[in-house]
Parts: sequence; C-alpha cells; structure tokens
Amino acid sequence: MDIMIHYRDLARSDALDDSIRRSVQRVLERFASRLTRIDVHVADESGPKGGIDKRCLIEARPAGESAVSAEFLSNDAYRAVRGAVTRLRRVLTRRFERR
Repeated sequence: MDIMIHYRDLARSDALDDSIRRSVQRVLERFASRLTRIDVHVADESGPKGGIDKRCLIEARPAGESAVSAEFLSNDAYRAVRGAVTRLRRVLTRRFERR
C-alpha cells in the first residue's frame, strides 16, 4: 500500500507527513493487502482568514475496484487527517463486508 501525500496552500512539514503515514497505516492496516494506493490531499481552504478551513480528502484504491474517498474539515490539519481516515475506514468496512 503506497501512501502519497499532496498539499495545497499549506506548508508541507515532516511532522505532518509522519503523522499522516502513521494514522493511515494504523487505522487501515486490516485493509492493507487489498489496497494498492492511498492518496491524501491536505489543503488550507481559506488561507490566512482562518476558521474551520483545513480539509483532508483521502482516496483509497482497492485492487481491481473503483476508488473510494472520504473527507473531513477542521480548524487543525492533524485533526482533519484523523477524521478523514476514520471516515474512510467506515467506507472500506462497508464495501468489503458486502462481498
């Protein structure tokens, strides 16, 4: 499972990269053998204005199937990532339990 991290209008940091990778690996580890790639998109939606504007969109690509995604908005990028990963886990659980 490859994890690709993309930033938009937000400064990249090693601490955030590490946190994203740990969160994705920990929360989605039970699906790791079924997933080929995870794309994590982190953005600051309103720039210096502040507010609840950190957005995390995570796309998972199951082998041989169409991609699924989940997103979360927060005032903190770390919290946005955790929220999106949690939502993605629920989406993947429903998808794989149907089979």
